[in-house]
Amino acid sequence: MTQKYVYGKDVLEFDLYKFDADKLQAVIQDHEARYLKGVTTFVEAGLAANVNFRESPFKVALPKLLELHDLGYTLRLDKYADVVDGVIDVTLRKPQHVIDAELVEIRRVATDHYEADRYALNAAETSRQVEISLERNARDAEKRRQAAEQKAAAEARERALAELRAEYHPT
Repeated sequence: MTQKYVYGKDVLEFDLYKFDADKLQAVIQDHEARYLKGVTTFVEAGLAANVNFRESPFKVALPKLLELHDLGYTLRLDKYADVVDGVIDVTLRKPQHVIDAELVEIRRVATDHYEADRYALNAAETSRQVEISLERNARDAEKRRQAAEQKAAAEARERALAELRAEYHPT
């Protein structure tokens, strides 16, 4: 769990958004699944277990493809693969040691996303609860003010009645 999100001062941690290992695991599995299904390109860097290799002309592309093969990249036979007009267009799978290293990063990123989302939810709930408290305090203050006005009005009425009694019905 990362420690960049601090609870207790400005943001409170509510039971609804407490750390849940099962939810974290679901987020990690989602990130891993997207990584394993996804395809990245050499032009557009990103984390994915598969790489779209689209290169031309053929005599330049083939040595690059063979170099990647020597590095451990393998051809995905279940994906589109063709050579059209000298353009090699294939999907490669990264070597397992690269995938394993990148999955460590994927898990870290997934954990960070989970913690950031959880913190944002707790921050929003903290703000909502503060607003509720402020509104309740304002309502309570208004009730006290109205009660004080009613009491003052009742006391003023009693004093006025007492004055009238004293003037018109002296004992």
